[in-house]
Amino acid sequence: MNLKLLLSATLSVFLFLNVNGQTKQAYILKEDFNNNTLGWTEEFTKAHRTEIKEGSLYITSLDTSKYQSSNGPQNVSFLWNLPKSFEITSSFQVLDNSLPATFGILLYSTSLNYRFAYSETAEGLLSEYDYNREEEATLFSKNTHTPDIVSLKTIPFKIKVNDRKAQFYVNNVLIGEEVLKAKSWSDIRLFTTSGAAIKVDYLYIQ
Repeated sequence: MNLKLLLSATLSVFLFLNVNGQTKQAYILKEDFNNNTLGWTEEFTKAHRTEIKEGSLYITSLDTSKYQSSNGPQNVSFLWNLPKSFEITSSFQVLDNSLPATFGILLYSTSLNYRFAYSETAEGLLSEYDYNREEEATLFSKNTHTPDIVSLKTIPFKIKVNDRKAQFYVNNVLIGEEVLKAKSWSDIRLFTTSGAAIKVDYLYIQ
């Protein structure tokens, strides 16, 4: 192999490794719950218990007079100036429940709340709550009819957003897609319905 070919091959390998390394590190948020630098709520009340321990976030909803309990970070600067296209991934495990649990991710804008949810009855849905009108609407729902998802030890979520078009996946099954009415976000929270306890292993945004 002559010198030019050797240099060309070396440069190609370097560029590939460099680009591949950048892709792997391209996290806007990489929350593994190894510490609490973002300021997640950790408290033990009659309504709920929530804490970070052993690399997971635990949420237990105790107050059955309420619909759900949620937890989110106080530092949400990672939501500012998100790119046009981004992807949110997480993983949930139901630990205990007196009723079929529903759990998932809440995304907030100034006047809207989007609820990406999945239940132990194998139904996934996206709902929108408008605080100005005080109205809630289900944008789409789907029963996956896949008991294997419900029986999984951990249930992976993926939300893919391109401009305002959102696609919601549970265990790589497309639940639905919808055009959202918001392009900027003020908060993100993880939730479970009353009477249930969940463990969340990670929350990533890329």
